[in-house]
Parts: sequence; C-alpha cells; structure tokens
Amino acid sequence: QTPQTITKETGESLTINCVLRDSNCALSSTYWYRKKSGSTNEESISKGGRYVETVNSGSKSFSLRINDLTVEDSGTYRCKDTIAGMRVDLGTIAELELDYDVYGGGTVVTVNPGIPLSPPIVSLLHSATEEQRANGFVQLVC
Repeated sequence: QTPQTITKETGESLTINCVLRDSNCALSSTYWYRKKSGSTNEESISKGGRYVETVNSGSKSFSLRINDLTVEDSGTYRCKDTIAGMRVDLGTIAELELDYDVYGGGTVVTVNPGIPLSPPIVSLLHSATEEQRANGFVQLVC
C-alpha cells in the first residue's frame, strides 16, 4: 500500500494505492477502512461521492481517491482484498475451500486546515479636494 504517509490541505484530493502481490491470487472483493487518530475503531468507508475507487484486475491493483478533503478525513487508511475460494488440499483427508483477507500496511493521512482567505478591507482616509475632483485624478493611499 502506498504512500505510507501523505499530508494535504482542505479542499485538495489524494489517492491511496494497493497492489496484490500474490501471483496465485486474483482481486476479488476490495474494501477500505479508516481509523481516526486517537481511536481504536476502524470504520468501513462507503465507496461513492467523495470516495472514488478504481480497480485494475490485470495489474491486481486498486486505489481510493478522496476528493474535497476535510480535516475530519485525517487518520490511518487500510485497503483489504478478500480472496475467495482458496483451495487447501489436505491430502486424502479432505480438500477445503477458504476465503481469507489480505490487508495493506496502512497510509497515515493528515489534512491541515487551509489558511482562510478574506476579502481585503478598503477604507477611505480622506476625501478628494475640489481641485482633484475637477482635474479627474485622485491619489489613493493604501
């Protein structure tokens, strides 16, 4: 899973990538989780809206793009792929078909609040004289 850490500002976007490196397995069911800083609970991320997933079965890779970031998006993100139907041969005893989960190593995401931009404040320090008004030119002092 890459990157290991990423820092962005509010309103920006980021992408987290995962690659299944086991050559014997194919991507099956992909999931994303986030654990917020200071929390022990890992919450499932619903795909859609600001959370856009892209899956490339050929390269066994999948990624999560998060758009319009907020400070609340900060936390540790992990990807997961559930490998379905893994066959385990127990010789003459039996053959089992198992599902198992493969997790990414995690990406620590920090979203900093951007510096709010406020409109400039313009104050008139003194009025133009009659002569300046008649001449059509006025000096502005900022």
